[in-house]
Amino acid sequence: MEDRTDAGYLRPSIVCVCIYYIRTICVSFVYMLLVWLFLRAHTTLWQIAAGLWAVVFLLLWLIYYPVKYFKHRYKLQDGVLYVTSGVVYTHYNALPCGLIQMVSVSRTPLQLLFGVADLTVFAAGSRVSVHSIPHSRAVLLASLLAPPPKEESRD
Repeated sequence: MEDRTDAGYLRPSIVCVCIYYIRTICVSFVYMLLVWLFLRAHTTLWQIAAGLWAVVFLLLWLIYYPVKYFKHRYKLQDGVLYVTSGVVYTHYNALPCGLIQMVSVSRTPLQLLFGVADLTVFAAGSRVSVHSIPHSRAVLLASLLAPPPKEESRD
C-alpha cells in the first residue's frame, strides 16, 4: 500500500520501515554476539559497548528510519521521474525519461517476502533509486521508463 503525499508524490510502502527494522535487529544481534564473545561481561569496556549499541539502536529505530521513510517520495510526471530522499540533507532528483539508459528492478529476500522491490534508474553519470515499492508498480514503472530498443541498421 502506498501513501499519496502532497503535489502528487507517492511514498514507498510502509513495509520498507519493517524491512529496515528487521535488518537493524539482525545487525544488532551480530554486534552483541561479538561483544559477548570477545569482551568479559560487566567490565567497563563491555558496558561502553552495550551502551553504544543501545544508543545507536534507539536512534536508528526511533528517528533515522521514520525520517528516511517520510522524506522518500517519487512521482512520474510529464516524462520526468522525480525522486526526493535523504535524512539530514534532502536530495531532489529529476530525471527526464529521454536520458534514461537502463532500468533495473531488484528484490532482496526480505523484499520478496513482503512483496516489494527496488527500482533503480540509470542515466549518464547518475543513478536514481526508489526503494520498497510494490513489485507490480516497480515493474510497471520500469516498463514505462525503459528506453525503447534501438534498431540495428543493416548495410
